[in-house]
Amino acid sequence: IGGYMLIAEDDVFWHSVQFAYSWYRRSRDRFQFDGRITMMKGLDDGLWISDSKAVYWLEGTDPGQWKRNRKADHPAIEGTALSNAVVFAYSSIIL
Repeated sequence: IGGYMLIAEDDVFWHSVQFAYSWYRRSRDRFQFDGRITMMKGLDDGLWISDSKAVYWLEGTDPGQWKRNRKADHPAIEGTALSNAVVFAYSSIIL
């Protein structure tokens, strides 16, 4: 998203230096959450992220401007970040 690579471990995720996908400033470029991160889904205009307690929207493509906006008081099911194309394909098979 926005030229950044994102990685997560437990309740923290980090973003790389822009367009330098293997460069991480782990002490600086990090976001701490209240529970274990279970889902991250980047879109053209932001990032959906879920920890073990809630779902959040981080608007924009610049991590320096991101603020957590709580969107649901329950977590996403781990591994459920799917694209519309995949959901449509599965729907077609079921029908």
